[in-house]
Amino acid sequence: MRINAYIDGFNLYYAIRNLKDPSLKWVDLRRLCENYLQESDKLIDVYLFTAHIKYDSKDPDKKKRQKANFQPFFAMQLLICTLLEILTFILSTTTMS
Repeated sequence: MRINAYIDGFNLYYAIRNLKDPSLKWVDLRRLCENYLQESDKLIDVYLFTAHIKYDSKDPDKKKRQKANFQPFFAMQLLICTLLEILTFILSTTTMS
């Protein structure tokens, strides 16, 4: 069976933060998902749903850190989706009456 995995980035971030183990930030999410497949399954894509951080004058480097944190996900061939991209897709596939 062809499988896609969908990961809620918000819940993932806070779960890792609450576990207080920063090394979990770098877990290979694609391989993690593959561990849950049956032998006959094939993982096609892994989607990580998240939001881009807005500029914060109290912490101007916050946005840069987020961008840097996304780099390993790209190396894992994850597809990062934002709310705007999701809504755009939904609206483009919805027929208006």
